[in-house]
Order: sequence, then structure tokens, then C-alpha cells
Amino acid sequence: MNVRSLKTTASVAVVVMVVLGGAALLAPTRAAAFTPDYRGVLLKGAKWGYLDTAGRVVIAPKFDEAKGFSGGRAAVRVGDKWGYADVRGEVVIAPAFDAAEPFSQGLAAVAVEAWSPTLGTPRPTRAAMDLRWGYVDSAGTAVVPALYQAVGAFNGGRGLVKKGDKFGYVGRDGKVAIEPRFEWACGFSEGLAPVQIDHKWGFIDPSGNVVIEPQFRTASADGFRGGLAAVQVEEAFGNRWGFIDRTGKLVIAAEYDYVTSFSEGLATVRQNGKHGYVDATGRVVVPIKYWGAEPFSEGLARVEEKSDETGHWGYIDLAGRVAFSDTRLNAPLRDGLIVAQVFKKGDDRPMGSWGFYDAAGRVAIRATLEWAEGFSEGLAPFATGANHAALKRMQEIEDRGAPADVPGL
Repeated sequence: MNVRSLKTTASVAVVVMVVLGGAALLAPTRAAAFTPDYRGVLLKGAKWGYLDTAGRVVIAPKFDEAKGFSGGRAAVRVGDKWGYADVRGEVVIAPAFDAAEPFSQGLAAVAVEAWSPTLGTPRPTRAAMDLRWGYVDSAGTAVVPALYQAVGAFNGGRGLVKKGDKFGYVGRDGKVAIEPRFEWACGFSEGLAPVQIDHKWGFIDPSGNVVIEPQFRTASADGFRGGLAAVQVEEAFGNRWGFIDRTGKLVIAAEYDYVTSFSEGLATVRQNGKHGYVDATGRVVVPIKYWGAEPFSEGLARVEEKSDETGHWGYIDLAGRVAFSDTRLNAPLRDGLIVAQVFKKGDDRPMGSWGFYDAAGRVAIRATLEWAEGFSEGLAPFATGANHAALKRMQEIEDRGAPADVPGL
């Protein structure tokens, strides 16, 4: 872990429990119960609050950890337990959970520890906790009891759950809507969900009926976006990615090494080591020439123009025109702002200082914060009072070429 090269947004760095299909591309990955160690370790002792898009502190730093807002609620940690706060900073769901996720369609995934002292075993460490997940509503009332090894965000009136080694879905009434019978599965999107049956991927409807027969090597965890879903097809000369429509017909040829789901009408594709963008007809609208490319957000996408140790990144618009270049920025545009980690000359903060830039690459909120994350619903979490001595010690060890994992950190 390199302190100086941390990702700048929770969306990139904080992948929690439920991305049961992996990243936008899809090889299913193991669900994790907690955010990566660095967030809690490097920011140990810090207090979290929220600021608005004008840079004003609207919720003073008082939480031990905080996440972004969704549905007017934000998951916050007080001591060892998670609860939820409203936009005024008032705790509206008491901290009673060992993990908590953002609201989606009025419900949030929460977890409690399954360990009991009656088992006669030592209490597990936080990272090794055996959690059971369920859902609560915006008042904190349990809608789905915490019985599941993993869950996903509610979409299309269905919540993805894992029971034993199978995946199924629950409804908003808390009842099982589709019995856990799939080898793997992902959330619903545009009325369909990708599922794995006999090692092949297909799609089901909200009643659990198979509507696209399992035939693909992999399917995007994002499912359908704009009427198209990314799938991987097995071919004699290697597995390739393309896109299908809602009938299962391959409408964009499987000729790419990598793709992302559609965002704002365009999808990232990789071919022969270079990246570009295609539209819903499969037409290349941004040339396949970049070393790296990320999905569009609010009209801009981050692309890598040159590959070397430092990287040459910038942002392009939907027409492929360069909006601006700035290697310091590596996050998507959210609520019109990009969170940035800046290292200033003479700055004694091991993680640098954090601020925000606008869609033209201009400074919008000066880099004076110890830590910040991207905006959602007009508010961004930030932290102050981190353990700088521990961070400096960690960086000194890294600079000497020693392992970055420092006992006690």
C-alpha cells in the first residue's frame, strides 16, 4: 500500500460486501464485509464530517467514519458500530450494526456479527468477523432479518442474497421472492438480472424465470444499461466481449478484450491494448487510441494519453474532445466536482491535501482538507485529525524499500 498513490474516491476504493459480480467487468469476486484496511487504519483517530459544493462545512466532524449520502441518509460509524445520519448530521438510525451500506430504493443493507460468547471461541478480529446481512428501512426498522452471508443493493424491487453457497432474491416485503438456487448472481437492472447456472451465464426476470438462456462465459455485474448488456463469449482464439439486447441477441460483435457497461450512451472498449468508446450501435465514436479509459460521468471521462511511470491522464467529453489534462485528478465528476489529492511543497501531510476541481479543471475548493471523498446528493464526506505520525512512519519504511505493512498500523 503506497500512501502517496491512494485512490481518491470511495467509489473506487471502497468496494463493500455486495458487488457480488465483481467490477463492471465481471469476473465474480468474493464478497468482502468491510472497507479496505487503509481507510480505517490510515485515518485512525480522525473525525468525519460533510461539506457542500461551495466548500462550506455543513456537518461538523464528529463521526468516527462516514460514507456518502443516498436517499437522504449516510452510513456513519460511532465507536465500533454503524448507524445512519440525515443531511443535518442528526443520527436518525442508532449505531447498532457492524457494517452498513448506502440506501437503495428505500432499503439499506446492514450486518451484525454472528459470533456469540456461548460458542466458547475467542472473539474474532474486525477483519475476520463472521457477519450476517439483512435490510432496514429509512426508519431503521428491520425489513429483512440479518440471516444472509452476503447481500446486494435493492434494484427493481429485488435484493440479492446469498444463503449457503447459493444466490437468490428477496422482495421489499422481506419475503424470499426467488429461492437461492443460482451458483452466482447479480442485481436487477432494467428488469433483468444476470445469473450463473451450470457454469454459464444468462438472465432472469423478477419472477425468477429464465428469459435469456445461460450460454455466456461471463456477464456484466451491471446487467443491462440502455437496453444492452456486456457478455463474454468463448471463442477458439480467446474469449471476447460484446453486447447483447434483451432477447439475448449479440448486437455488438464480441471482438473486444475488455468492455465496461454503457454510461451516458457510451461504453469503454479495449482492443489490442488500447481503449476507446462505442455507442449503442457499436460504432466507434471515440478512437481506440488511449492506454486507459474510464466510464463517462456527467459528460466527462478520464483517459490515459500516454503510458509511463507517471501517467498522462486527462478528461474528454462525449464527442472525444479533450476537456483538460491534469495528472493529479483520478476520480469521476460528481455533482459537478472532481475530488483531488494534491501534494504541495512543504506539506507535512503524508497523504497530501485534498480539494475539488470543476468540469473545466479549475480549482473549485482549495486543497486544504486532510482527506475527502466524492460528492453525492450535494454533500461530500471529509476527515480531519488523522494519525500523521503513524502515516509518516509508514511512508519512511516504504521509502527505504521495506514492506509497507507496519505492525500495529
